Amino acid sequence: MTSRPNSASHTAQAIFCLVLTVNLHIWPAGCGNALDLFSGGVLRVALTADHPIKTALKTTAFSAASTIEIDRQASSFRILYPDPSREVTGTFAIVEDAAVVSAIDFTFGPLSIRFSFDVAHRIVSMSTSTGQSWQPSESSTEDILGLGHSGVDAYIAANAELVDAARRSDPSPTGGGGGGVGGGSDGSGHVPGTGAKELLAGQDIFGGPLGILGTLVVVTGLSSLSVWPALYFVFQVVVAVNLTLAILNVGGGSVASAGNSATAITGSAILRVVDNLSGSVPIWFVVLIENKEQRLPGGNLLGNQAIPAGESRAFNVPPGTRDINIIVPHGPSCYMVYREKEVNLMAGKTLEIVIDDSRSGEILPPDCQDG
Repeated sequence: MTSRPNSASHTAQAIFCLVLTVNLHIWPAGCGNALDLFSGGVLRVALTADHPIKTALKTTAFSAASTIEIDRQASSFRILYPDPSREVTGTFAIVEDAAVVSAIDFTFGPLSIRFSFDVAHRIVSMSTSTGQSWQPSESSTEDILGLGHSGVDAYIAANAELVDAARRSDPSPTGGGGGGVGGGSDGSGHVPGTGAKELLAGQDIFGGPLGILGTLVVVTGLSSLSVWPALYFVFQVVVAVNLTLAILNVGGGSVASAGNSATAITGSAILRVVDNLSGSVPIWFVVLIENKEQRLPGGNLLGNQAIPAGESRAFNVPPGTRDINIIVPHGPSCYMVYREKEVNLMAGKTLEIVIDDSRSGEILPPDCQDG
């Protein structure tokens, strides 16, 4: 039987909510959000089913997250679990009035895996408690994902070397496009395959930086023998934490200043991309280049997916004149970029781009010897 709250209690709650709403610059959650502020100025936010962090952790062994604690003074955060042996922690830095993750650790029992980032979203180091470590090379290539990245696309663009290695290691017949994440907890709170034998296998199957991602695959219960979903998972969680920090105004700026809340890439025009390449070569990226003058958003339309050879994908995009980069793997360490310049996308119309062997692409980096 549901009881009706008394009038005085209801009125007091309404006044309290109004005070919170008026003082959003002090208490950004407002009324109705599961935010608590306790001693030391630490923000504590309950992770509801539709919270971005909860969504990013979904289908993994870290999905049971209940709360995130944010310590402004220490510039740190902690995602809590009913099982104390599991934890996600990290630090953040203030960049242009936005709080962005500078490091994140995934911990299960005695095993932890750390990812550190610079202000350009690049992973500058990866390490595990078992002694594995990796840093990227100093070499850089052209940013073929275009300007104006946001969200996960910003991290993909900033980590081209690592993304390339991870996608090429995927044993799927589509050549590493990735099909999302799977696996996760078996329902008992146990993470599948965290014994010494499984961890060594995860490290040994993939050399170098992929050994660290292989360890993350085992710990998170992600798809076996596939490190690209594991790397994409890290980016998703980091972006979700960035968004949470922005919503809570931790950096003093706005949600938009965090660079993780891009205008949605959707609209009344239809772009269809067809992969007719021979040799089972997938399309990894379909990049709509941002048009700042016309305020048209840009980004990788495929996310963590790929277009397998012989298939096509259609996207609803904003109408306008755009440049498009269509990118496929070329040999073990290079890309082939097919550039479409000043494509006219019209409302209510379908524009089809067919990529086949008759097309001339551009190999990057220019000195690539693969293929």
